[in-house]
Amino acid sequence: MATLLRRPDGLRAVGPMVSLVQLIASSLNTCLVFLVPEDRLFGAQFPNGTWNGIMGLLERQEANMTGLALTMGPGREQVVVIGEWLYQDFRSLTYKYPVPEADIAGFVKPFTMQVWGVFLVTLLAVWLSLLASQTLQTNDGGRTGEGSRAQIVDTNLWNSFLWAYGHPLAQPSAWWPRGGVRLLAGVWLLLTLVLSTIYRSNLKAMLILPHLPLPFDTMEELIASGIPCFVVPDTVLHGNIMRADPKSQYGRLRRNLVVHLDVAKATRDNMQGKHASLASHNSILTIIHNIFKKTSSCPIYIATESLEKDWKFFLYPKTSKLREKVDVIIRRLKESGILDKLFEEQYKYALHCLKKRSKGVTNQTRALEFVDFYGVLSMYCGGIILASVTLLLELLLRGAASPVPCSSTPR
Repeated sequence: MATLLRRPDGLRAVGPMVSLVQLIASSLNTCLVFLVPEDRLFGAQFPNGTWNGIMGLLERQEANMTGLALTMGPGREQVVVIGEWLYQDFRSLTYKYPVPEADIAGFVKPFTMQVWGVFLVTLLAVWLSLLASQTLQTNDGGRTGEGSRAQIVDTNLWNSFLWAYGHPLAQPSAWWPRGGVRLLAGVWLLLTLVLSTIYRSNLKAMLILPHLPLPFDTMEELIASGIPCFVVPDTVLHGNIMRADPKSQYGRLRRNLVVHLDVAKATRDNMQGKHASLASHNSILTIIHNIFKKTSSCPIYIATESLEKDWKFFLYPKTSKLREKVDVIIRRLKESGILDKLFEEQYKYALHCLKKRSKGVTNQTRALEFVDFYGVLSMYCGGIILASVTLLLELLLRGAASPVPCSSTPR
């Protein structure tokens, strides 16, 4: 009978490990007995040289092998022997996948601030150019007798303003350019058509498929963000973090470290955005696979940066006679491609989530809120206020103007 270990968090070995140990037991024609260490730890060494967790069970020869793949850390080679390597693993960061949120300034996002600045400067330049061109044209035509100089200036000013500012907002103008002004007005009309079309297209694309910036995608970005990070205690990773230099990445990460054994709680907190998680990449794939299997959603993402590459093995007691038999089976499974197939089948939902992330797609939608309309409504209210002030000024100026007396000729 082979005594194998399961995960110290109380859950049975998940992912391809279940199928793998079942194949090994079937090939050896033996039964499996799963053990869980009382302290529910992977294993750390005490000052007196003894071990706790899984490593303690192997050291005391209470188990024949591990039922999950482990990493060889400092001191472990003194109490156990390693078997045939299973796969190459690495550490990955994971966090809650962002969802669309209300953005007051969303209507200005289709263009960058630099583009908006150039556009506004061009707008002012076109207005002044149209005004100057009309003024010169009026003076050259000698039509000052058609009205007072002030009326002509007001008319030119208003026509230039409507043509320059009205067309970008898709508003018509009753004034029609004549003479040399037509070239400048026509170029501006074409330019505003192109810009308004691009603006509407980009705005529609942002609303249909919004770009979701990730909170972090590297270890440095995580440290800079100040988001807490969860790790499982008494693992090789946890030991490396605790021994790291304070100025190194792991040393700076230690300031915001969250350490406990409740993996289920850590998974929920990770999905809610309370903290990030740093763990084995394959362990994270298993969690994502199980979440999608239950909820048909991908609520967390994996950062693209990989950390601490290592190899995963089954570990055995020093005097184990089981290692050679299991190593032969593992080599055959790898050479035949069955081991790779096991991993692919057990992580298929997680791989589906990773493909969606690479395409920048999220299956989480959001209903519109009042905040989504604040930006456009503020622009609308600003236009109403500006129009009201203009109307009041016109009424005041018209009332202040002295009436022209009618001249009568006696008959």
